[in-house]
Amino acid sequence: MKLFQTIKPPQDREDNLINNYAEWNTWSSEALLFLNKWNTAIKDLEGPSLISVLEGKPYDYTYSFNPYRFVGNEIYNDFKLFRGVI
Repeated sequence: MKLFQTIKPPQDREDNLINNYAEWNTWSSEALLFLNKWNTAIKDLEGPSLISVLEGKPYDYTYSFNPYRFVGNEIYNDFKLFRGVI
């Protein structure tokens, strides 16, 4: 499964010099389907937990979410397809 697909530069950006070295990308149709399903699936879930990972050092806190909440759900199978891609 691909996350992104290459597109042509927007018309108002076609003459930019960066286009000689870079390419324009957008979400792939597969990724958009997944993100739409994900958006629907998470609406009723409790929020992620705030956890400490650096024992009080700067930038100690992060959010944690358990994807196994979706085991047996279609979104979980889709989520597994993106492992190694992200």
